[in-house]
Amino acid sequence: AFGAEFAVFFGLLMQNQLLHEIADQDEDRAARSRTTAQTLGDLSTRRLIWVIAVAAAATGSWLAPSTAQAATASIVPFVAALTTTIPQDAGRARRYHRIIAMLGGGVLWLFAWA
Repeated sequence: AFGAEFAVFFGLLMQNQLLHEIADQDEDRAARSRTTAQTLGDLSTRRLIWVIAVAAAATGSWLAPSTAQAATASIVPFVAALTTTIPQDAGRARRYHRIIAMLGGGVLWLFAWA
């Protein structure tokens, strides 16, 4: 029952990390840290967030034991990825992503216990 939850959580965690890297690019450059976002660039990193959404949704829905959990696992990564398309600063996108991940993950967790 928790396989779907793990798959979606892992995807959301990777998405949030990439949003974090986009938001902190100036600091990372100043510290001479090399990150995925610096290597790929802003647009490609945002596209990668969508690829992760597809992978998390597909894996989560495949592992889900119920229709309700499969539906939730399919939707949450995509709704979270929408934060990359709203014209705003990356820090705000990251905060929105956290809220969506928390709410969607909570619903998925409830379905895992049902």
